[in-house]
Amino acid sequence: MAAGLAALVWSARPTYTAAQVFDTLKNSADDLGVSGPDRDYGYGRINAMKALRLAVTGTEQFPGTRKAVAYPNPFRPKTHRRVTFTIPEQIAASGVEIKVYTSEGELVKKLDSPSWDGRNEAGVMVASGVYLFRVKTGKDAAVGRFALLK
Repeated sequence: MAAGLAALVWSARPTYTAAQVFDTLKNSADDLGVSGPDRDYGYGRINAMKALRLAVTGTEQFPGTRKAVAYPNPFRPKTHRRVTFTIPEQIAASGVEIKVYTSEGELVKKLDSPSWDGRNEAGVMVASGVYLFRVKTGKDAAVGRFALLK
């Protein structure tokens, strides 16, 4: 997979040297384990989106890294079982609180984890529709929306 990603980076930047391709893969990898390169994970898990974004734009950042995102979207409880909410890097901190609301702003569920099974506070499956969610941490808050389809 690393060789395939190196080929993609090279195709995006044909003037890159082998060292520049390696640096792009290394600098865009998702760090695992102890911070920085380590014996167990090396530089981490390769990340094709980050690597190509870094090669093409010079940065790994894009609007999706600065906002809360629900995945999968649309969420189909019978197929996916759970929807997962991301916490943007800029607001990552302790004290995470996630709340799901109807499109009218009524609280549906306060979550204990960054994923949801589609049930309200009473344990009943909610109706199909567009839902809003708010991710709040000790630093700041972010909002997003997703569709739930039964």
